[in-house]
Amino acid sequence: MNATNTTTANKTSRTTTNFLLGAVAALLLLNLVAGVFGIKFPPDAIAQSGGKGTDVIDPPFNAGLQRKNMIDAINQISEKVSRLESRLEKPLNVKVLEMPAVTVRNPETK
Repeated sequence: MNATNTTTANKTSRTTTNFLLGAVAALLLLNLVAGVFGIKFPPDAIAQSGGKGTDVIDPPFNAGLQRKNMIDAINQISEKVSRLESRLEKPLNVKVLEMPAVTVRNPETK
């Protein structure tokens, strides 16, 4: 009885394996036919599409150039901050041309 169960298990295992191999072969054949006829499923870059009518932005082709541009922008911002700091270090002279009416509350009443 033990040998019969082993034989049945082997047949079931082989049947399952043969079925899976047949499914894989069918998918490979479908892929080959689609490649011959130029059919693409799913379309290229489907993950990047934002829907109908939207453009996909291409990544920069040169990462080094992008980094250089970022460094230049940071240097410009740093120069502007340095100019502001140098202006703020000096005393500021403010001349008020118009002063709105100021009402002062009595601090004793709350």
